[in-house]
Amino acid sequence: MQEITEKVINTNINMDIDTSIEKKQADDPNKYYSGAACLKIVLDYEGFNTYTQDQLHNYAVARNELTDQNACIDPKGMQLAMNNFEIDGDYNYGWEKYTSLETMYDRICYWMAYDVPGVAPRPQKMPAMIPLNGNYMDWVVVNGYSTDEDPYTSTNYTINGFWITDPEVTGIGKNIYITAEELGTYYKKIVSDDSFNGYYAAVMEPPMVEPAEVKIAKAAAYPGFKGDEKSIKAAAIAGLNNLLKNKQLKSAYQGCKPGKPICAAKGKDNYFIVPFTKNNGCSVAVIIDGKTGAFRQASYNDVPDKQYLGKFGTGKKSKNTCKLKNSFVPN
Repeated sequence: MQEITEKVINTNINMDIDTSIEKKQADDPNKYYSGAACLKIVLDYEGFNTYTQDQLHNYAVARNELTDQNACIDPKGMQLAMNNFEIDGDYNYGWEKYTSLETMYDRICYWMAYDVPGVAPRPQKMPAMIPLNGNYMDWVVVNGYSTDEDPYTSTNYTINGFWITDPEVTGIGKNIYITAEELGTYYKKIVSDDSFNGYYAAVMEPPMVEPAEVKIAKAAAYPGFKGDEKSIKAAAIAGLNNLLKNKQLKSAYQGCKPGKPICAAKGKDNYFIVPFTKNNGCSVAVIIDGKTGAFRQASYNDVPDKQYLGKFGTGKKSKNTCKLKNSFVPN
């Protein structure tokens, strides 16, 4: 994770984290392995290990708060698995729950800005893990953030967005920057029979101080947006220009050319995906709002994804329906 060097809008923090792991396909179709995949990503970042997703999943679900929900891993199971399999005993993961999205965002940013003592030369800054869509089937790793002040020392600041890894996706759609406002459409309060019902949940380092007062940055319309190809591409490029402090995205973007925008939808939400291509593949993709041109998300892949564009219809009347959890991936 890069250190904060200046306190300005769009200070981007991102880990040099290995996100190559993919969610294991469970032998039982009623089991969900996104939680185990996230555990594996974070444990691999701590240091070398030989743990398998089966091993992590089976240990965690056996320690869920409600054992009859053992198809998925709940926050308690995630926390106990992390602390059982951790590579260094000085790491200390805990679950947290809040009814305020702003408070939960602050806790995630605060913890990732915190240096875990006693673990060097292992990583001192560690990611968080959150469940999306109000259930435990869709865990993702949060491995970075963008704020206008240092969240570890500030008591009042604005959160612009987050860097996340979706282990259920390969190529474009796996490594994502998403605005804090947009993430709120996926990150919802848990609906369950356990004690997390009605709360936003996360697994991360326990807070050390009272939460700060934070604001979620609002989407800004792209000036003069007309909805034509020229303005769609311009809006996407403008959004990317604010993210180029991220070394991985900058490297993926270098040498790319913007391709024809893809018209997409998720329910009643209409938006455009702008692919940026090189070497016959898509290295970066950007999502902008279909009405205002406001930047919403960006995804990158270290190696050009040569299969990505073939997943979409490209006719004049094509409107591609994308998954609830991941707006880069068509159904």
